[in-house]
Amino acid sequence: MIIMTPAAVLWKIEKGEPEGMYCQAAFKDVFGDYKKGMKGFYTYVFLLLYLIPLFTISVSYILLSCKLWLRKFPGEQLVSRKFDKQRHEATKKVVRMLVIVTAAFALCWLPTQTYHLILAFNNELHKSLPRYVSFVCFWFGHANSAVNPWLYMLLTSKFRMTLRNVVRGASSKKSRFLDRETYV
Repeated sequence: MIIMTPAAVLWKIEKGEPEGMYCQAAFKDVFGDYKKGMKGFYTYVFLLLYLIPLFTISVSYILLSCKLWLRKFPGEQLVSRKFDKQRHEATKKVVRMLVIVTAAFALCWLPTQTYHLILAFNNELHKSLPRYVSFVCFWFGHANSAVNPWLYMLLTSKFRMTLRNVVRGASSKKSRFLDRETYV
């Protein structure tokens, strides 16, 4: 919320012809210069909502992956090769999932952030783009929230098993409730 406070300050409802009311950024009112304000705002959005989170996620997942690869278990000298191979395979799956989730974030939000930067820095290109381009870009960004659960489901057998148990548990509770209602 704090990061997007500038958007709440900048956008306001204006009267326009012939369409009536529309929402527009008041870059000129706040910054004194519309183009500089737009460039500053969209650079701010790119850094704080895309580049810094992507960097933070990447560094965190790299550190986590290194910790997983290098961890030692008590009594590891006595561990069989079969267990060591299973542990190695499990670690590979986790690291693969972390890379895929990070790539999904980067790829889903890249069109929106690119659109913002084109809007701020190349207005002629922005004006030449068809209207639907902005909708498609924003759709990809917001689709990231819908893609993540599917990625976890596809990439993690424990997640699939837990989800299956939750669904089965909910359906069995529902059937027990219906049975009680029938006999009451």
